[in-house]
Amino acid sequence: MAEQNEDLSKAKVDYSEPPHEDFLVKHTLWPEVNKLYGHPHEIQQVVHNSTHTILASACKALSKDSGSIILWDTKTWKILKILPFHNFTIYGLEFSPSDKYLASVSKDRKMAVYSNDFTMLFNYEAHLRAITCLSFHLSEEYIITGSRDKHIKLHSISKQKIIDEINLKQPISAIAFARTKEHQGIFIVGCFNGDIYIGAIENEKLSIKMKLPEENGHTQEVTALKWSGNLFASSSHDFSVRIY
Repeated sequence: MAEQNEDLSKAKVDYSEPPHEDFLVKHTLWPEVNKLYGHPHEIQQVVHNSTHTILASACKALSKDSGSIILWDTKTWKILKILPFHNFTIYGLEFSPSDKYLASVSKDRKMAVYSNDFTMLFNYEAHLRAITCLSFHLSEEYIITGSRDKHIKLHSISKQKIIDEINLKQPISAIAFARTKEHQGIFIVGCFNGDIYIGAIENEKLSIKMKLPEENGHTQEVTALKWSGNLFASSSHDFSVRIY
């Protein structure tokens, strides 16, 4: 068995096909180093800041107590601060690109924005139904949100209000602004029916530029969207991950 493990550790990966389970166990299994206790229910959101020094987490919730955001110090794994505000589950939680802000959106239809010392800057009811996702613009001047009410809304942080909105005719499950200056202002939207759209913000106005062909999309809810340079990836309840 030891010889087999040694041979496996020296094995080269053929990326033209999915790796075998034994290789994944050997090379991609992350050992547990700590347990963090603080939430009363199963975790719904976990995000970190750009320097990986602060972790923010939130769990499923039916009250303000359980709907709190907990901030953790990643060096000591101690609680830095607890942010109570939302009354129901937080569906979106994100640090801005330079960690100047932290924003959250929830089933309670509200959005909250915190400064980098984690004091509340502002909050308001932003949609008519649960807000499922949010994303910061690269400039950190805007936040975009999507909701089950089928609306995409653009929020100005300096003005602390909604400045534009569009109706997509489908409940929205995921959204993400591009993270490069070259594509600054471009965003992607995922829907509960699996559709994916590409849009843009120009002169503080939102517009949808195109819908991806059905053969390039998903057949069920889009669960996440992430940019990496000029590429973006999507995941779905249809058990697939797609890279564009």
